Amino acid sequence: MVDFPDKSIYLYSDSVDFRKGIKSLTNLVSTNYPDSNIKDSLFIFFSKDLRQVKILEVEDDDIWLYQNRLNDAKFIFPKCDKTVKISSSELKIILKSIELISHRKR
Repeated sequence: MVDFPDKSIYLYSDSVDFRKGIKSLTNLVSTNYPDSNIKDSLFIFFSKDLRQVKILEVEDDDIWLYQNRLNDAKFIFPKCDKTVKISSSELKIILKSIELISHRKR
């Protein structure tokens, strides 16, 4: 797993359409945080079914997009009403916390 020391990390509270790429997610972040400096920050997005996560990393000159998809499990998403700032250790816990999904026999 990638390590993100010394970054501001924001957990986005709403589910996101996962067809969105770097440009759309960056626009979403800049419209929701118009007054703040988003450089050296991470923004964490979960899909509606909690099987996918996207991490948008904004640096000085670069923007990175990381994505992970689970097949037989889903992430345990902490309930929050608004976008919250979390620590890197909390991010690691969230990304390692999964709920297994049982399959029905047909």
